[in-house]
This record gives sequence, C-alpha cells and structure tokens, in this order.
Amino acid sequence: MTSLHSLLSFAALTAAFSIVFLCSFSLIEASNGGFSVDLIHRDSPKSPFYDPSETPSQRIAEACEPCSLCYNQRAPLFDPKKSSTYKKVSCFSAQCQALPHSSCSGGNNSSCQYFVDYYDGSGSSSDGDLAVDTLTLGSTTSRPVPLPKTIIGCGYDYQRFTNANGSGVVGLGRGVVSLVSQLDSSIDGKFSYCLIPFTFHGNTTSKLNFGSNAMVFGSGAVSTPFVLGQDSYYYMTLEAIIVGKKRIDLTSASETGNLEKGNIIINSGITVTSLPEQLYPGFISALKDEIHLPYVDDQTGQLILCY
Repeated sequence: MTSLHSLLSFAALTAAFSIVFLCSFSLIEASNGGFSVDLIHRDSPKSPFYDPSETPSQRIAEACEPCSLCYNQRAPLFDPKKSSTYKKVSCFSAQCQALPHSSCSGGNNSSCQYFVDYYDGSGSSSDGDLAVDTLTLGSTTSRPVPLPKTIIGCGYDYQRFTNANGSGVVGLGRGVVSLVSQLDSSIDGKFSYCLIPFTFHGNTTSKLNFGSNAMVFGSGAVSTPFVLGQDSYYYMTLEAIIVGKKRIDLTSASETGNLEKGNIIINSGITVTSLPEQLYPGFISALKDEIHLPYVDDQTGQLILCY
C-alpha cells in the first residue's frame, strides 16, 4: 500500500499547480456578501452564461484554438485572438515561476507554457499557454461580475479528457494562481462545496459557495481546523480511525510515538485514501473482525483486502 509520504509526493502536482482551467459554472449572488456557484454547463439555457451572441472575452476560460489535441467537448473552443483583454504571461513573471512544470521558448519576451498531470487515476494531463484575461461570471440576480487580469490556462493539448459536458478543470488549492487565491481579497479566503452523486441524473446541480456564503451552519454540522504548511496542500491532523468499537490511533504509525500535526492531506483528485503503512495491519484486522463476508482477490494486484 502507498505510504503517506508517497501520497504527498503523488499528489504534489495536483495541489501545487492549482491553476484556473476551463471552468463551466454560473454565479448566484447572496445578500450576505458571499456568492454561490451552480455547477451547470455554460451552454445550458438554465445558465446565466447562455447567450449565443456573447463574445469569448465574456466567458470563463475554455480549451483554446488552435487546439492540437482536444476532446469532444460540446462547448465551443475559446479563441484568444477574439478577446481584447487576453494576454500571455511572461516567462519571467512570478506566476510562471510559481508553477512546478513550466517551460519557455525564445528570447526575453517569451511567454510561459504550462504542463500539468492531474494524477486522478485516469492519466489525464493538459498543456498550453499561461495567460491573463477578464473572466466574467454571470449572475442570476444582477449584472455579470467581471474578474479582470485573472490567471488562466489556455490549453491546446489534452490527454485522456472524456467528459464532453465539461470544459476543463478549476483549481481550488492554496497555490498562488488558483481561483481561490486570486479571489482571496473578495471572499476572505473562504469557500465550500456540495457535490451531488456522480450517478445522479436529476435536475439538481452541485454548488460552490464563496465568501460569507461558504459558512456551514446547522444541526449536525462539524468542523476541523487545517494545519498551515509551507506549500499549497490542505493539511489536517488525523488522530485515529474507528472501526466498530475498535480505535486505531495514528500515534502507532509515528516514529516518535507522538501524534504528528498535519499528518494527512485532503486531495479531491484521488479516488482512494492512502494511510501510513504501519497503520494497515491493525486497520485490516479490525475490518476483518467487523465485516463477515467472503474475501475476493483484487485482479489488479494493488489492494490487500477486498470483499
């Protein structure tokens, strides 16, 4: 099984890059100073973006023309030549230097090219130009909200992207060019989200909440603090795992025998949860004591315990 150290290395590019990519969402303003985002397709009649006459500069960034390798998305490609506010980012800019994988070609005036692996298990990746543009979020209650000089990724090459309803990925990490970081002064660094099941086929949409509207209240609501680190990960302190009535403390996986703060990261881009190797014997033993079902072999050879 993957150790926690391996998990941190494996997730590094996903969390550290956190660039704003090709998002499709609509803005709903709230009276308390925050706002929410419905995750519905931009070309849906339900979306405030739905306007056949709008220009590309009024849209959230999309896969860009000319696209050498793009997937079959339903939304039209974004043509940066038609945007008066679009500008490539210099290779020597702080934004370009903040990316773990960027490249440059040409002389002192060369522009920055990004490359990112998403490490979501699908082998998907993207590369293209790092740029700034004025992004406009449509509002259901008032006039659209412009976000000038927003850092975006204008992608020309996509590998293993298969969702035709989407236009790419939006970064919500702590990196300097993520959407959250770029909106920080407006949203006080706060956001939350509620995602409907992947298999849901109704009219309900997932939702992103920003600013004061991101606060979660009500009966049953619980919270746990993040531990600030030196990079863009979301660290938390995992104290124990409880299976049935048995508690497996994280101190058993520590070399010092003490609970290490910030011993786990939250990464929504990875399907499975990985734990320190020392924790697995006790964890698996507790599962076997609690789950009385026939065992089956994992055909991939990667998982220890399957039912």
